[in-house]
Amino acid sequence: MPLVPTFYDLNAKINTKIGQNDRLYLSFYRGHDVIDSNEGLHNNWGNTSGTLRWTHNFGSRWFLNTAFIVSDYRNDLNFIYKKHEFNWHTGLSDLNLKAALSYYIAPDCELRIGAGAIRHAFVPNESDSLQTSLPHLQAMEYSAFVLNDWKLLRWLGFNYGLHLSAFQPLDSDEKVMVYPEPRVSINVMLNDDASIKAAYSRNVQYIQVLQNNSLNYTSLETWFPAVNGLKPGIADVVSAGFFLDFAEQFSTSVELYYKKGQDQIDFIDHAQLISNPNVLSQVRRGNATAYGVEFNLSKNVGRFAGAISYTYSRVTYAILDINDDNPPCQIFHTTSASTAVTSSRHVGAQVPRGSIRAVIPSLCLWASMNTWARPSRFTPSATRAARPPTIASTFRAPTRRRNTRTASTGARVSACSTPTTA
Repeated sequence: MPLVPTFYDLNAKINTKIGQNDRLYLSFYRGHDVIDSNEGLHNNWGNTSGTLRWTHNFGSRWFLNTAFIVSDYRNDLNFIYKKHEFNWHTGLSDLNLKAALSYYIAPDCELRIGAGAIRHAFVPNESDSLQTSLPHLQAMEYSAFVLNDWKLLRWLGFNYGLHLSAFQPLDSDEKVMVYPEPRVSINVMLNDDASIKAAYSRNVQYIQVLQNNSLNYTSLETWFPAVNGLKPGIADVVSAGFFLDFAEQFSTSVELYYKKGQDQIDFIDHAQLISNPNVLSQVRRGNATAYGVEFNLSKNVGRFAGAISYTYSRVTYAILDINDDNPPCQIFHTTSASTAVTSSRHVGAQVPRGSIRAVIPSLCLWASMNTWARPSRFTPSATRAARPPTIASTFRAPTRRRNTRTASTGARVSACSTPTTA
């Protein structure tokens, strides 16, 4: 085979009760992907994370939830060209401590306050040569929030609050960045089976991923903090949905979303990411707009259960120095459909004897400008990433090859590109 992809994922969870009011939870995850090619390329990447969570009940109204999270992401590339070996490495490690305190003012009114801190450690670009390697970076990210979940009437509920975030680079003299992130949602029950929901939120992301698909088999991403002119990405999101239960077994929903983004990033044509000590000079910033609709039909009870979903979304970018300064620099469509069916056999009325689950893989098509195409990168990560966008998804689109020229004609394959984010 020209390509040999392998991957695995491990999950483990355990929890125990300590006394009458305390409980401990411990979880672990390890994922690892490898691509080997007959051209001498070896790429392996993966993430390891663990969470220790403690919950404490102070009584009938007070509840505390505290978590300590450790995560470590690594991406290593090795290839041999004309008997010369090249090694490249990037990664991101986090130590995350957060706590949230809930107070029930009334049975239908919950007040939540919390705070957290994350220590980020970046390995943005490390290679065999010190001249082309970038220095390691560290940063602190702080957050605090207050949130009120209030069911004002039997048919009317509100959820509103304010999230305050701050970002402090530790390896430079740049000032601490502070951004407020308000959010509000409303839930209206039309009757016992139908409801309407609407929401608005502002989200700030202090970590940007620089990604360039310069190779056929793999994508090379580098995680950078908001330093040295790389500003945090900001997105305002508005969403609305209609939800309906019918025939005592079925449920359906229609959700729409609209997102407006600031300081979204892209690369100049033919950007060089590997062995480039000035990689940020390849980046340009601009605005992005995304909108879409999601349909879902589910059968929740009975011997046969399952769901059918369909998603259509569109993203447009307007970024300086991309596509000859002719906005939008990119028009991107995603169409996705998926089906999942579960069948169960029972002995008697309640005791399950066995179950069979069949999932029809999702069908996804991507379009750059007006030309429909599938992703050219066939790796385990690319395959598993091919899923419909959700209301909370970012502006990033599924991974594709970046600007390249065909060997026969030299014509450019696509006018502009789309980096992805995790």
